[in-house]
Amino acid sequence: MLVPHVIVEELILLLAKIIISAILEEKTANELNIMSSSIKYIKNYIADMSVNIDEQLIENVILYASRYNTLRSDESTDMCNDANSLTFVRHEPDQTTGEDLPFCQHLRTNTAGEAILEVLDIFRRLVILSGTVARRKHGRARAATETKEGLWSR
Repeated sequence: MLVPHVIVEELILLLAKIIISAILEEKTANELNIMSSSIKYIKNYIADMSVNIDEQLIENVILYASRYNTLRSDESTDMCNDANSLTFVRHEPDQTTGEDLPFCQHLRTNTAGEAILEVLDIFRRLVILSGTVARRKHGRARAATETKEGLWSR
């Protein structure tokens, strides 16, 4: 199904080029290529917004750091049946609780505790947060990581 902006860009713009080149000349028709299409505009807008999203998030967490910033890791399986680790940072900007997803990493092996800890360690190395606590989400993590209460950063 074609959405309106795709109809304009793929059909009407093509027809306009054909008509203009038939009536006027090819050079004038080629000037329509200069027009910014909405697909390109949206793609560029998203790219501009996401250039430094990691830096912005880390700056936010550090800037508004309460005594503890917590990391919560969860595993997920995508459409291709690949395991992924999702790491959430919970922080308290302006006396409210904020939660962001700064880190989604493919797990090379499986969702065992060791694989998740390896990914958390990668994240910890990328961003050293003082007072960071990695908490287990459910009971399986205790058995998988052989710990009673969770993982505390060094």
